[in-house]
Amino acid sequence: SLPPLHKDPFDRLLLAQALSEGITLVTGDAQLARYPGPVRKV
Repeated sequence: SLPPLHKDPFDRLLLAQALSEGITLVTGDAQLARYPGPVRKV
């Protein structure tokens, strides 16, 4: 399970899917970018 760094369930779903698929999630959301793993803030 993901640590509760971000409250938006849809963003957490996107991150979980990116982890599952082995792809990088590109976001402008600073809170979402705090997660370790395949997240890049633009």
